[in-house]
Amino acid sequence: MVVAQEQPYYSSLPKKSLRARKRTRVYYLPRRERLVLTGLVLLAFCAAILVVYFYAQVLIAGYQLNKMKKEINDLNIQTQAMTEDLARLTSLERVEKVATTKLGMVKPDTSRMILVKTGPPVPGPGQVSPEDGSGEGSGQAPAVVAQEKGNWIIRAFARLVAGRENPGQG
Repeated sequence: MVVAQEQPYYSSLPKKSLRARKRTRVYYLPRRERLVLTGLVLLAFCAAILVVYFYAQVLIAGYQLNKMKKEINDLNIQTQAMTEDLARLTSLERVEKVATTKLGMVKPDTSRMILVKTGPPVPGPGQVSPEDGSGEGSGQAPAVVAQEKGNWIIRAFARLVAGRENPGQG
């Protein structure tokens, strides 16, 4: 007796057909050509690294330039603030206020004021001109003659003091 086999209800995946694979042929380059090709690859790699290095240097210089510009702007702002402070501190109103409050100075009485001539002294008859370098015989105090070459404020103050010593000259 022949017994029939049961067939399962599922089927398996189709089997891949065995195709003949194409064989790729490997061509070997001669040694000299391999060395030339390797050298060209290394040269291209070194050139790329050199380009990246110079690009980084340009970026660093740009950052430093921006940093210096910022520093210049900060210094300009600081200079402007210092100039404003200088103008504020040297204003005549502030100088007068400091002189009267902190230094204890008082405003002069108008009846006791002495007018100071700021021009060069006019030599009288028989007097020597102060321009020739000798202060003798000019009728001025030695402090005034010594201050003739200095600051004009100091010269005016020296003449004022000399005028108080000699009340007839004021």
